[in-house]
Amino acid sequence: MNLRRNSIFAATEVVVYGLGLFFIYRNVVQVLGVEMLGVWALVLATTAFGRVADVGIAGGIARFVARSLGEERPDKAILYMRTGFIAVAVFMGLLALLLWYPFHRALAIALEGKELRVARDILPWAILSFWLLNLKAVLDACLLGVHRADLSAMANILGMVLQIWASLALVADYGLYGLAWAQAGQFLLAIALSLVFQRSLARVRPDRPVTTWFSRKLFREMLGFGVKLQVGTIANIMFEPGVKIMLGAISGTAVLGVFEMAYRMTYQVRNVAVRSLQTTVPAFSDYDSREGDEIIGLFTEVSQNAALAAAILMPAVVIGSPLVSWLWLGEINYMFIFITALVASMWAIAILAAPAFFMGIGTGQVMPNVLGQILSGFLAPVLVYVIGSVASPVWAVLGVVLGRIPGDMMPATLTRPRGSWAHAAIRNPKNLVAMAFVVVVSLVTILLTLPKI
Repeated sequence: MNLRRNSIFAATEVVVYGLGLFFIYRNVVQVLGVEMLGVWALVLATTAFGRVADVGIAGGIARFVARSLGEERPDKAILYMRTGFIAVAVFMGLLALLLWYPFHRALAIALEGKELRVARDILPWAILSFWLLNLKAVLDACLLGVHRADLSAMANILGMVLQIWASLALVADYGLYGLAWAQAGQFLLAIALSLVFQRSLARVRPDRPVTTWFSRKLFREMLGFGVKLQVGTIANIMFEPGVKIMLGAISGTAVLGVFEMAYRMTYQVRNVAVRSLQTTVPAFSDYDSREGDEIIGLFTEVSQNAALAAAILMPAVVIGSPLVSWLWLGEINYMFIFITALVASMWAIAILAAPAFFMGIGTGQVMPNVLGQILSGFLAPVLVYVIGSVASPVWAVLGVVLGRIPGDMMPATLTRPRGSWAHAAIRNPKNLVAMAFVVVVSLVTILLTLPKI
């Protein structure tokens, strides 16, 4: 199933993406200032709300494609891919056009003056990137379904290389316009390469050509599964833009810009583990259809890998945050270090819960995922507002953490292989040890930096 190769490529993709963001954001801060980075973060957060109307097709394609190949029906797998791509391209394209004016008006909630004018100027390009990102998500899911996440990673890596080069070349002369153009170019290249890779896969070639490009029957099937996923995805989508808009309103664009950098850095480190674990979705789908307890063995192995990754990656990003701050901002920014330590604990729990989350998608047991995402999506912005209103602006970040953790605990508690409570992620001793280590490192860092903020 290429699990090892897929995991290595997925992790490499995240590392390259993280390094790319480092250079891109560093350049924006040096040339335009941290306030403009906050404006960029807010525009992206606003357009992300458009995914609320997504029908969730991309989230389930990998499962349907993998199942079709397991049934030795490559023709059906191809039809799933074509139907999903066309449906998302048309629906999300129309949605992007319809949402431009509401997004244009909504930016005034958190911005004014020059910052508002700049945000509205780059909004059309951000909406284009939003549409392209949805198309890329479909293609990534298709390649994951045929157990070739390595090819998806290669396309995305080359796309990121293009974005790095383009943004460094354009931001100085064109400001945030240059950054927006670079991002759109990244997605276009990744989409083009993914399509080329898709056509080259011998494994999904049927005995005879598939002449149909859209199946209403398969669309309804994907839609039925996707809608269940999308209920939770809507709330999960609300999490990032919700907390950023609330932080922008409560704390201002300067704090939001620092938060964006710390959040994005820790998120990318978190993704080194999570994207590697995501490649197990087709395997969970396959093992779930078999007799026996193979799925328990797979879940145990994946959980051990998650615990090791959380215990290494998140303390490392906390300890390394002063160096990153100096390289990124040209100084030891204690607010950056403080926020990094807070958010790292949150993402450690997300890593530990990831095996249960992805097993739920592979086996069709998505309700714990949905409930957890709903909880986080609504709770986090509320806590940001409450804590930010009664404490200093930087402490509003604690609301992000406290709002996210309960949602990630939901699948870690309720999604278990074969329903076995003994193998629940929340009871895994290695998970508990890993979490304790991350909390200690984060807490010590918070106590050291707090007096200097």
